Amino acid sequence: MLHGYTFSYQIPVTAALKFKRRLYFIHEPFFNFWFRFIYSNRIDLEANRQNEVLTVIKKDFSAYCGLMFEVLVTELIMRKQILRDHPFKDRAMVAQGQGDRRCCLE
Repeated sequence: MLHGYTFSYQIPVTAALKFKRRLYFIHEPFFNFWFRFIYSNRIDLEANRQNEVLTVIKKDFSAYCGLMFEVLVTELIMRKQILRDHPFKDRAMVAQGQGDRRCCLE
């Protein structure tokens, strides 16, 4: 779990001050997988269309693993378990770095 939370949310940078919608992220791998693949396909699973659901999972599983790898590496960097010798200018930049490939090393 990232920072002891199962989920977190972010407000888009370009959003107005009174913007109420949030982008939620589930950091716990089991729940992330469940809501991404099982819960969203529950109607097909209840209708015994497991092969169709398995096809959907196989199609998107590589992207899912890449995202979960980013979450893992971010957590390890924040805990200083990897890249200890690299002085980051702003650790928050590392935590919010998914999708943003700017380098934040000094």
